[in-house]
Formats: sequence, structure tokens, C-alpha cells
Amino acid sequence: MLNYDLGDGSDLIVLVGADIDWTTAEAKVFFEDLRLAAKNYSIANAEGFVTLADGEEYTAAEIAEKTRNEVISPLFEGVETREGGIEMALSTIQTRGADSDLYLVATGGINVGQSAFDDSEGSVYSTGILTGDTSDIAILRDDNGNIIHDQDGYVQYNVLDVVRDDNGEAVLTGDGEVQYKLKDGGSDINIYAVNDIDVLESRIMTQFGSDIVIWCDRGDVNAGRGSTTA
Repeated sequence: MLNYDLGDGSDLIVLVGADIDWTTAEAKVFFEDLRLAAKNYSIANAEGFVTLADGEEYTAAEIAEKTRNEVISPLFEGVETREGGIEMALSTIQTRGADSDLYLVATGGINVGQSAFDDSEGSVYSTGILTGDTSDIAILRDDNGNIIHDQDGYVQYNVLDVVRDDNGEAVLTGDGEVQYKLKDGGSDINIYAVNDIDVLESRIMTQFGSDIVIWCDRGDVNAGRGSTTA
């Protein structure tokens, strides 16, 4: 395990093609609305319609149009926009640490690139849109560098919790070692684009029980090819 604390990390907003002064709180609200719309769209697409809180039934196409009018259009209202895409090619957009959400908005399309590439010296680099990494697991330490323990004396980690039974007692392995589990909730990935989102040979990936929301307004999400190890 790494012996330093990555802390809570930082959210990251990447916004291309519009002059929007966006706060993280505003980004969260926008993508929460898209998350609900995506859920309703999926239900309507599978069952033919979905009944919303207003008591009306909507088809998938109607959900898409309703979302465009009520969620997406207000974001760009009165804002200078131009078609702006994200061409990642051999790049990575990533947040590290706990609670470090990622928000991507493009008025054009998004090309995520490829999953890995070799440089001129033969080194292999990972690419994609990512949050978290197993290397982010770190022992928590205080300002003096001392390891922090919980009330029962177990070492604390930034993204791990002690596994406990129904009585609150720590669960041990056969060797008497305490068991840890990933904390619920990690760093979410939220993506909106007007045109195509091309994942293809690359990857969009979260860890630590995180969520992914992807909404493509006028294009398609193309994720038909990928590495077997991604």
C-alpha cells in the first residue's frame, strides 16, 4: 500500500465550445437531471413509454426532446457558443483520489482515442477518460505523519472501510487479518456532447463504486471496439 493520503482530491470540469462560467454545484445539478432523463429514456425505449411525475406517458423520442428543451437548452441560453470538440488521440483525462468527479461538455463531438500507446522509447501509456485507480489506495496519516487508526485500532485508508458483521464487529480472515472493502461511492464520470462520442478502442472507466452518465444529444455513442484488457 502507498503510505500517503491523497485526500479528497478535486473535481474537474472540461467545457469546450461555450463561454460558460460553471461551478461544480451547477455541473452536478445539470448531470443529475441528465441522469434521471437517461433512466427514463431507457425505460421508455424498453417498454414503449414511461410515466413521469406529471402523470403523462412519454416515448423515448419525447423524453429526448423534453430533455433537450428543459435541461440542455437552458445551459446554453444567452451564451456564445461554437462547435467545439475534444480530440484526445493519445491522451488521458483523469481525476485521482476520493470524491473527484469528472465533468466533460462539448458542443461538438468527443474522440476518446485508443486504450494504450507506445512512445519512441517503447514505454506503454494508458489512455482514456478515467477516475480513480487502485494505486489511489493510501494509508491515512495525520499532519505529523502518524498512521490514523479507527476506534478499534485498525488502520484507516482513504478509499477502504473495515468489513463489519451485523453486530459491528470487524470480520477477520482465516489468518486473523482484518478484511477491508472499497467504500461506497467514488468519483463519477459525467459526459455530454452534441455530436458523436467515439470510445472505440479506448475506455471510459471508474472505480470504487462510481457512476457514469453519458448523454449524446444529436449523435451516437460508438463503443464497438476495445482492448480485451481494458
